[in-house]
Amino acid sequence: NQAVAQLGYKDVSSSYIFLQRVMGSIQTNAYKRSDLISQIAAEVGLAYELVEPQAEAAFKLARAEQGGRRDST
Repeated sequence: NQAVAQLGYKDVSSSYIFLQRVMGSIQTNAYKRSDLISQIAAEVGLAYELVEPQAEAAFKLARAEQGGRRDST
């Protein structure tokens, strides 16, 4: 019976689409973060690998100062 086959399909497909969007947003944010670190590294004339730990520490400190809130960047 098709009705039985369709049971739950809408919920699963909606969840899958939501998951795809969330994963896409995470990937976009990771790219933006990496790009920002690359720009900082280029500006100060250092390798990405040297700037990245300091930038991540600054990001962590900024989140702590905001009370743990996270923005889209």
